[in-house]
Amino acid sequence: MHACFTGKVAHSSHKMSEIWQRKMATFFHRLDIDNDGIISKSDFELFCQRFIMMEKVVPDKQEELRKTTVDVS
Repeated sequence: MHACFTGKVAHSSHKMSEIWQRKMATFFHRLDIDNDGIISKSDFELFCQRFIMMEKVVPDKQEELRKTTVDVS
């Protein structure tokens, strides 16, 4: 079973502030790297790949980064 978050917030009896809703939408869209509407393991894998390339992470640290970012089981 894969855990995922779709970015849809359940409505409750009280209204959430518009600012909070915008912040959560922005946060969601930044984490949904592959833009499929779901935050999943593949988003974290893509994040890790991009981070390794952009920050020029040395090979011996790449696996450590992958384990802490992607392998959360």
